[in-house]
Amino acid sequence: MNINERERLEYIHSVLQECSKGNIDNAMIGQALEYVEIIREQHFKEDESYIENESYSEVCDKLDSGEYYSYDN
Repeated sequence: MNINERERLEYIHSVLQECSKGNIDNAMIGQALEYVEIIREQHFKEDESYIENESYSEVCDKLDSGEYYSYDN
């Protein structure tokens, strides 16, 4: 099945909505994560300034410092 970026985003959106209602399906979450990775790779290939392979703690530190934007801020 060949789907475009918009369809991937719609799928991710739907999965997140279901999860927020307590309807958690690990297979759907796995598919959504796969789509997120595909979308991320496309955009990060365009942005050479992105540092690959940052650890979780490094990303958290940058979020805390304001270097990266977070929706929680």
